[in-house]
Amino acid sequence: MLDRVLAHMTSLVVPPGIELEILVVNNNSTDDTDAVATKHAAHLPIRIVLESTPGISHARNRGIREAHGDIIAWTDDDAFPEPDWIAKLLGAFEKHNADLVFGRVLPLWELGQPPKWYGPKFAGMFALIDLGGESRVIRDPTVMGFNVNLALRRNLVEKIGVYRLDIGTGRMAGGEDTDLFQRAYGNGVTVVYEPEAMVRHFIPASRSTKRFYRRYTWGGSPNHLKLLQNEPVGVPKFLGLPRYFLRKHLQYLVGYLGGLFAAQSSQTFYCELKLIRLVGLYWSLLTHSSPEHIQHRAGE
Repeated sequence: MLDRVLAHMTSLVVPPGIELEILVVNNNSTDDTDAVATKHAAHLPIRIVLESTPGISHARNRGIREAHGDIIAWTDDDAFPEPDWIAKLLGAFEKHNADLVFGRVLPLWELGQPPKWYGPKFAGMFALIDLGGESRVIRDPTVMGFNVNLALRRNLVEKIGVYRLDIGTGRMAGGEDTDLFQRAYGNGVTVVYEPEAMVRHFIPASRSTKRFYRRYTWGGSPNHLKLLQNEPVGVPKFLGLPRYFLRKHLQYLVGYLGGLFAAQSSQTFYCELKLIRLVGLYWSLLTHSSPEHIQHRAGE
Protein backbone atom coordinates (compact mmCIF):
# COMPACT_ATOMS: atom_id res chain seq x y z
CA MET A 1 0.00 0.00 0.00
CA LEU A 2 2.81 2.44 0.80
CA ASP A 3 4.21 1.90 -2.69
CA ARG A 4 0.81 2.64 -4.25
CA VAL A 5 0.22 5.71 -2.07
CA LEU A 6 3.62 7.28 -2.81
CA ALA A 7 3.21 6.63 -6.53
CA HIS A 8 -0.16 8.36 -6.34
CA MET A 9 1.36 11.36 -4.56
CA THR A 10 3.26 12.32 -7.71
CA SER A 11 -0.12 13.70 -8.85
CA LEU A 12 -0.25 16.25 -6.02
CA VAL A 13 -0.24 19.83 -7.28
CA VAL A 14 1.84 22.15 -5.10
CA PRO A 15 0.68 25.79 -5.26
CA PRO A 16 3.26 28.41 -6.31
CA GLY A 17 5.42 29.66 -3.46
CA ILE A 18 4.78 26.58 -1.31
CA GLU A 19 7.58 24.23 -0.35
CA LEU A 20 6.48 20.64 0.19
CA GLU A 21 8.25 17.90 2.10
CA ILE A 22 6.88 14.39 2.54
CA LEU A 23 7.91 12.67 5.76
CA VAL A 24 7.62 8.90 5.88
CA VAL A 25 7.89 7.84 9.52
CA ASN A 26 9.09 4.26 9.77
CA ASN A 27 7.71 3.06 13.10
CA ASN A 28 10.35 0.34 13.49
CA SER A 29 8.94 -1.74 10.64
CA THR A 30 10.52 -5.10 9.88
CA ASP A 31 9.71 -5.04 6.16
CA ASP A 32 11.17 -3.02 3.27
CA THR A 33 9.49 0.30 4.16
CA ASP A 34 12.68 2.32 3.71
CA ALA A 35 13.45 0.75 0.35
CA VAL A 36 9.93 1.42 -0.92
CA ALA A 37 10.07 5.06 0.17
CA THR A 38 13.56 5.55 -1.27
CA LYS A 39 12.36 4.25 -4.63
CA HIS A 40 10.04 7.26 -4.91
CA ALA A 41 12.54 9.85 -3.69
CA ALA A 42 13.63 10.65 -7.26
CA HIS A 43 10.13 12.00 -7.99
CA LEU A 44 9.00 13.28 -4.59
CA PRO A 45 10.62 15.38 -1.82
CA ILE A 46 10.67 12.41 0.56
CA ARG A 47 12.53 12.25 3.84
CA ILE A 48 12.52 9.00 5.84
CA VAL A 49 12.51 9.17 9.63
CA LEU A 50 12.87 6.22 12.01
CA GLU A 51 10.81 6.12 15.21
CA SER A 52 11.85 2.99 17.07
CA THR A 53 9.22 3.20 19.83
CA PRO A 54 6.12 1.40 18.53
CA GLY A 55 2.75 3.14 18.53
CA ILE A 56 1.04 5.59 16.20
CA SER A 57 1.23 8.47 18.70
CA HIS A 58 4.99 8.05 19.01
CA ALA A 59 5.27 8.02 15.21
CA ARG A 60 3.11 11.12 14.77
CA ASN A 61 4.99 13.04 17.45
CA ARG A 62 8.26 12.14 15.76
CA GLY A 63 6.84 13.50 12.53
CA ILE A 64 5.94 16.76 14.26
CA ARG A 65 9.44 17.12 15.68
CA GLU A 66 11.06 16.44 12.31
CA ALA A 67 8.75 18.52 10.09
CA HIS A 68 10.10 21.83 8.81
CA GLY A 69 6.81 23.37 7.73
CA ASP A 70 4.52 25.87 9.40
CA ILE A 71 1.58 23.63 8.45
CA ILE A 72 1.65 19.89 9.06
CA ALA A 73 -0.76 17.74 7.04
CA TRP A 74 -1.48 14.11 7.86
CA THR A 75 -2.55 11.21 5.73
CA ASP A 76 -1.99 7.46 6.00
CA ASP A 77 -0.20 4.75 4.08
CA ASP A 78 -3.54 3.41 2.80
CA ALA A 79 -5.02 6.73 1.66
CA PHE A 80 -5.05 8.58 -1.65
CA PRO A 81 -5.37 12.39 -1.54
CA GLU A 82 -6.91 14.17 -4.51
CA PRO A 83 -4.39 16.13 -6.65
CA ASP A 84 -5.61 19.50 -5.29
CA TRP A 85 -5.57 18.29 -1.66
CA ILE A 86 -2.74 20.60 -0.58
CA ALA A 87 -4.22 23.65 -2.28
CA LYS A 88 -7.65 23.07 -0.72
CA LEU A 89 -6.21 22.62 2.76
CA LEU A 90 -4.13 25.79 2.45
CA GLY A 91 -7.12 27.68 1.07
CA ALA A 92 -9.18 26.72 4.10
CA PHE A 93 -6.47 27.92 6.48
CA GLU A 94 -6.39 31.27 4.72
CA LYS A 95 -10.14 31.73 4.23
CA HIS A 96 -11.10 30.96 7.82
CA ASN A 97 -7.86 31.88 9.61
CA ALA A 98 -7.98 28.29 10.81
CA ASP A 99 -5.79 26.48 13.32
CA LEU A 100 -6.90 22.97 12.34
CA VAL A 101 -8.50 21.78 9.10
CA PHE A 102 -9.98 18.38 8.31
CA GLY A 103 -11.50 17.19 5.08
CA ARG A 104 -13.80 14.67 3.48
CA VAL A 105 -12.77 10.99 3.55
CA LEU A 106 -14.49 8.67 1.08
CA PRO A 107 -14.06 4.89 0.85
CA LEU A 108 -12.20 2.75 -1.66
CA TRP A 109 -13.65 -0.70 -0.94
CA GLU A 110 -11.32 -3.52 -1.92
CA LEU A 111 -14.38 -5.64 -2.66
CA GLY A 112 -15.89 -2.87 -4.77
CA GLN A 113 -18.75 -2.32 -2.34
CA PRO A 114 -19.31 -2.10 1.42
CA PRO A 115 -20.36 -5.12 3.47
CA LYS A 116 -24.10 -5.77 3.56
CA TRP A 117 -24.36 -4.63 7.18
CA TYR A 118 -22.69 -1.27 6.50
CA GLY A 119 -24.67 1.94 7.03
CA PRO A 120 -23.92 5.64 7.68
CA LYS A 121 -23.55 5.02 11.42
CA PHE A 122 -20.46 2.92 10.75
CA ALA A 123 -18.58 5.64 8.86
CA GLY A 124 -16.44 6.68 11.83
CA MET A 125 -15.31 3.10 12.43
CA PHE A 126 -13.83 3.13 8.93
CA ALA A 127 -12.35 6.66 9.42
CA LEU A 128 -14.77 8.00 6.78
CA ILE A 129 -16.36 11.43 7.01
CA ASP A 130 -18.67 13.46 4.80
CA LEU A 131 -20.35 16.49 6.37
CA GLY A 132 -21.68 17.84 3.11
CA GLY A 133 -20.33 20.28 0.55
CA GLU A 134 -20.02 23.47 2.63
CA SER A 135 -16.64 24.70 3.91
CA ARG A 136 -17.25 26.02 7.42
CA VAL A 137 -15.98 26.60 10.93
CA ILE A 138 -17.15 23.81 13.23
CA ARG A 139 -18.97 25.04 16.33
CA ASP A 140 -20.08 21.63 17.63
CA PRO A 141 -17.29 20.14 19.79
CA THR A 142 -18.61 16.62 19.26
CA VAL A 143 -17.67 16.74 15.54
CA MET A 144 -14.34 15.02 14.97
CA GLY A 145 -12.12 14.44 11.98
CA PHE A 146 -9.47 11.79 11.42
CA ASN A 147 -5.70 11.82 10.96
CA VAL A 148 -6.16 10.30 7.52
CA ASN A 149 -7.13 13.82 6.33
CA LEU A 150 -6.08 16.46 8.81
CA ALA A 151 -3.80 19.52 8.85
CA LEU A 152 -2.76 21.85 11.64
CA ARG A 153 -0.57 24.85 12.25
CA ARG A 154 2.64 24.10 14.09
CA ASN A 155 1.85 26.76 16.68
CA LEU A 156 -1.35 24.84 17.55
CA VAL A 157 0.84 21.99 18.82
CA GLU A 158 2.82 24.48 20.87
CA LYS A 159 -0.47 25.65 22.41
CA ILE A 160 -2.31 22.39 23.12
CA GLY A 161 0.48 19.81 23.08
CA VAL A 162 1.31 16.84 20.87
CA TYR A 163 -0.44 13.46 20.61
CA ARG A 164 -0.98 11.63 23.89
CA LEU A 165 1.42 8.78 24.43
CA ASP A 166 -1.00 6.69 26.49
CA ILE A 167 -3.35 6.51 23.48
CA GLY A 168 -2.48 5.11 20.06
CA THR A 169 -0.43 2.06 20.99
CA GLY A 170 -1.07 -1.55 20.05
CA ARG A 171 -2.74 -3.19 17.07
CA MET A 172 -6.23 -2.18 18.18
CA ALA A 173 -5.19 1.36 19.10
CA GLY A 174 -6.92 4.57 18.15
CA GLY A 175 -8.42 7.72 19.55
CA GLU A 176 -5.32 9.90 19.49
CA ASP A 177 -6.94 12.14 16.86
CA THR A 178 -10.18 12.35 18.87
CA ASP A 179 -8.20 13.50 21.89
CA LEU A 180 -6.43 16.11 19.75
CA PHE A 181 -9.80 17.49 18.62
CA GLN A 182 -11.10 17.56 22.19
CA ARG A 183 -8.10 19.62 23.32
CA ALA A 184 -8.38 21.91 20.31
CA TYR A 185 -12.05 22.67 21.04
CA GLY A 186 -11.26 23.03 24.74
CA ASN A 187 -8.70 25.73 23.93
CA GLY A 188 -11.07 27.70 21.73
CA VAL A 189 -9.10 27.39 18.50
CA THR A 190 -10.64 27.58 15.03
CA VAL A 191 -11.49 24.15 13.62
CA VAL A 192 -12.61 24.01 9.97
CA TYR A 193 -14.20 21.36 7.78
CA GLU A 194 -13.13 21.65 4.15
CA PRO A 195 -14.98 19.13 1.94
CA GLU A 196 -12.94 19.89 -1.18
CA ALA A 197 -9.77 18.69 0.57
CA MET A 198 -10.62 15.09 -0.22
CA VAL A 199 -8.90 11.78 0.54
CA ARG A 200 -9.98 8.32 -0.53
CA HIS A 201 -9.37 5.68 2.12
CA PHE A 202 -8.66 2.09 1.07
CA ILE A 203 -10.78 -0.41 3.04
CA PRO A 204 -9.39 -3.96 2.69
CA ALA A 205 -11.64 -6.99 2.73
CA SER A 206 -9.99 -8.13 5.97
CA ARG A 207 -11.40 -5.05 7.75
CA SER A 208 -14.88 -5.40 6.34
CA THR A 209 -16.00 -8.27 8.56
CA LYS A 210 -18.06 -8.33 11.72
CA ARG A 211 -15.39 -10.41 13.42
CA PHE A 212 -12.76 -7.71 12.86
CA TYR A 213 -14.94 -4.95 14.31
CA ARG A 214 -15.93 -7.00 17.34
CA ARG A 215 -12.22 -7.48 18.10
CA TYR A 216 -11.40 -3.85 17.25
CA THR A 217 -14.13 -2.49 19.51
CA TRP A 218 -13.08 -4.66 22.42
CA GLY A 219 -9.37 -3.94 21.91
CA GLY A 220 -9.96 -0.19 21.70
CA SER A 221 -11.85 -0.01 25.01
CA PRO A 222 -8.84 1.12 27.11
CA ASN A 223 -8.27 4.09 24.80
CA HIS A 224 -11.96 4.98 24.83
CA LEU A 225 -11.94 4.90 28.62
CA LYS A 226 -9.11 7.43 28.69
CA LEU A 227 -11.09 9.74 26.43
CA LEU A 228 -14.15 9.47 28.68
CA GLN A 229 -11.99 10.32 31.67
CA ASN A 230 -11.23 13.66 30.03
CA GLU A 231 -14.78 14.69 30.92
CA PRO A 232 -15.04 17.68 33.32
CA VAL A 233 -14.96 16.78 37.01
CA GLY A 234 -18.55 17.93 37.51
CA VAL A 235 -20.09 15.47 35.03
CA PRO A 236 -22.22 13.00 37.07
CA LYS A 237 -20.92 9.43 37.02
CA PHE A 238 -22.28 6.02 37.89
CA LEU A 239 -20.00 3.03 38.45
CA GLY A 240 -17.06 5.00 37.06
CA LEU A 241 -18.63 6.16 33.76
CA PRO A 242 -20.62 9.32 32.91
CA ARG A 243 -24.35 8.83 33.50
CA TYR A 244 -25.30 10.32 30.11
CA PHE A 245 -23.05 7.71 28.49
CA LEU A 246 -24.79 4.87 30.29
CA ARG A 247 -28.22 6.24 29.30
CA LYS A 248 -27.15 6.02 25.66
CA HIS A 249 -26.38 2.35 26.15
CA LEU A 250 -29.86 1.66 27.41
CA GLN A 251 -30.99 2.96 24.03
CA TYR A 252 -28.46 0.69 22.31
CA LEU A 253 -29.81 -2.30 24.22
CA VAL A 254 -33.34 -1.47 23.10
CA GLY A 255 -32.06 -0.95 19.55
CA TYR A 256 -30.24 -4.27 19.60
CA LEU A 257 -33.32 -6.18 20.72
CA GLY A 258 -35.51 -4.27 18.27
CA GLY A 259 -33.10 -4.97 15.44
CA LEU A 260 -33.16 -8.68 16.21
CA PHE A 261 -36.95 -8.67 16.20
CA ALA A 262 -37.16 -6.74 12.94
CA ALA A 263 -34.26 -8.62 11.28
CA GLN A 264 -32.37 -5.34 10.72
CA SER A 265 -28.77 -6.50 10.39
CA SER A 266 -27.18 -3.04 10.29
CA GLN A 267 -28.95 -1.69 13.38
CA THR A 268 -28.43 -4.91 15.32
CA PHE A 269 -24.70 -5.04 14.65
CA TYR A 270 -24.19 -1.34 15.37
CA CYS A 271 -25.88 -1.65 18.75
CA GLU A 272 -24.03 -4.89 19.44
CA LEU A 273 -20.69 -3.09 19.01
CA LYS A 274 -21.79 -0.35 21.42
CA LEU A 275 -22.68 -2.98 24.03
CA ILE A 276 -19.34 -4.74 23.48
CA ARG A 277 -17.64 -1.40 24.06
CA LEU A 278 -19.54 -0.89 27.32
CA VAL A 279 -18.42 -4.27 28.66
CA GLY A 280 -14.88 -3.50 27.48
CA LEU A 281 -14.92 -0.17 29.31
CA TYR A 282 -15.87 -1.79 32.59
CA TRP A 283 -13.24 -4.48 32.03
CA SER A 284 -10.69 -1.70 31.47
CA LEU A 285 -11.79 0.05 34.67
CA LEU A 286 -10.98 -3.11 36.57
CA THR A 287 -7.63 -3.77 34.92
CA HIS A 288 -6.02 -0.45 33.89
CA SER A 289 -4.46 2.64 35.48
CA SER A 290 -6.32 5.22 37.55
CA PRO A 291 -7.90 8.40 36.12
CA GLU A 292 -5.35 10.48 38.07
CA HIS A 293 -2.50 8.84 36.15
CA ILE A 294 -4.26 9.37 32.85
CA GLN A 295 -4.98 13.02 33.55
CA HIS A 296 -1.35 13.56 34.49
CA ARG A 297 -0.23 12.27 31.12
CA ALA A 298 -2.78 14.17 29.04
CA GLY A 299 -0.36 16.98 28.22
CA GLU A 300 2.49 14.79 27.03
